[in-house]
Amino acid sequence: MAKQAKIQSRDSGETADFRSQIVKSQKSPEQIIEELRKREEHYRRVIEDQTEFIVRWLPGGRRTFVNESYCRYFGVTEEDVLKSDFFPLILEDDREGVRRRLEALSLDNQVSTGEHRVILPDGSIGWNQWTDRAFFDEKGEVIEYQSVGRDITSRKQAEEALRASEEKYRTLVSRTPVVLWTSDQYGQTSFISSNVEEVYGYTSEETLKAGDRLWFGRIHAEDIVRVKAAYLALIKEGEPFDVEYRIQRRDGEWIWLHDRAERSYEVEGDLRVDGVFLDVTDRKKAEKALQESEARYRELFDHMSSGVAVYEAVDDGKDFIFKDFNQGGQRIENIGKEELMGKRVTEVFSGVKEFGLLDVFVRVWRAGQPEHYPVTFYEDERVSGWRENYVYRLASGEIVAVYDDVTERKQAEKELQLFREAVDSSSDAIGMSTPEGRHYYQNQAFTELFGLTIEETHGEKGPPSTIFADEKIGREVFETIMRGDSWTGEVEMVSKSGNKIDAFLRAYAIKDSQGKVIGLVGMFTDITEQKRVREEISELSHFYEYLSRGSQGFY
Repeated sequence: MAKQAKIQSRDSGETADFRSQIVKSQKSPEQIIEELRKREEHYRRVIEDQTEFIVRWLPGGRRTFVNESYCRYFGVTEEDVLKSDFFPLILEDDREGVRRRLEALSLDNQVSTGEHRVILPDGSIGWNQWTDRAFFDEKGEVIEYQSVGRDITSRKQAEEALRASEEKYRTLVSRTPVVLWTSDQYGQTSFISSNVEEVYGYTSEETLKAGDRLWFGRIHAEDIVRVKAAYLALIKEGEPFDVEYRIQRRDGEWIWLHDRAERSYEVEGDLRVDGVFLDVTDRKKAEKALQESEARYRELFDHMSSGVAVYEAVDDGKDFIFKDFNQGGQRIENIGKEELMGKRVTEVFSGVKEFGLLDVFVRVWRAGQPEHYPVTFYEDERVSGWRENYVYRLASGEIVAVYDDVTERKQAEKELQLFREAVDSSSDAIGMSTPEGRHYYQNQAFTELFGLTIEETHGEKGPPSTIFADEKIGREVFETIMRGDSWTGEVEMVSKSGNKIDAFLRAYAIKDSQGKVIGLVGMFTDITEQKRVREEISELSHFYEYLSRGSQGFY
């Protein structure tokens, strides 16, 4: 009986009320019918004028009534609608969900509201929200449904746009290295983006709970006063907050942050600051490494024995001004750096064009190909000397000339050439050997005296040992010289053809600055003819003496 009391037809209450009115009104049937017709017309107009969609339908989906708004929205006529069910209008992916929601309606739960997508007349997809009411018979079976719907496409699109925007924001914040924050005038953080954990090691929730302890409380002792002063200047004077400082991560590592905020604003009487910070640790390390590298290269630059000049092109490469000049160059040219910085090379070195180096500068600056400018004599009214240059272009477009003053070398080469010419033209045979006995130099007189070319004597068993008639004497000479002493005397030598040669030998050691023997020199004077003449004189002397003694016997 309790169940039957709950069961009622959709119109049972209205019918009982209408019958009660007929009994009480004592109106004629015609009057009652006319009144009923007017009431029905009134309700129909109310229903038709609704902007919501109203539809009544039977289990299975066949519609028994739709209002004008429904027809306009779905682009159908009432006649066509009443011949078909509504499920084909629901997007296929949503149909099962709608069925489950309708099946859940019961005597205890007669109304349900849900949202689903529908197919619109132009083929596009729209969103509807429907409130469905089920009507039951005396047995508790659904006999009809009434649904009231409305278009929520705009709302869904706005929600989707908002969701996409929020997702985009979250994605942007999660991927950007910049951390967003909001704090009050005391440094108490009220908002910080979630990517703070990647930078700092603490989650946004932990940071918000800790107040300023995880900000001011973890800044390096050498930086905290400067940071607080800059933040106070923002709050009180409106000065932009733009500082770099060290802060300790959760894992104990010290990192560098670049923290910025432009202005403060008021919220319910309290000041707020919106700012951003970025982990610039890698940049600071790179800057430090660059500074150290620049210092090392500056030391190298300034202490090179070679001169190094850096130039910048002017007048479309027709001239070049000094941008840098190392100490080696200042020493070579006997000029101070401050005397030429910013000046044209043609102004400081007036002979550079005739020297030919200016043309090299122009070619290197235009083509970017390095050039070696060989040893050439430079002269102007201030300096002169032999210079050798290497010129190349930097990525900045500046050119660099690395050069050496080879004047002393050229003079030494000239002196050496004169010495070589003197040695080569000497009538004495001169030969040089290594401490191991390898012959590596001989003059023309040596070649003519012994009949040996330098190729024949170049080797481990070459002179001096093989040209001595007595090898024992040769070893004695070699050992004496290797002790650092000299050897002088007459020796018998042997030429390539086997001829005996009498020579006066002067042999001595070549030593380095530490006194170590690094070479041997032998100077041979051919005294063969001199010795022959000497021997003839000696024989004549003996003969004369003999004759002198014999002549005394005749008297």
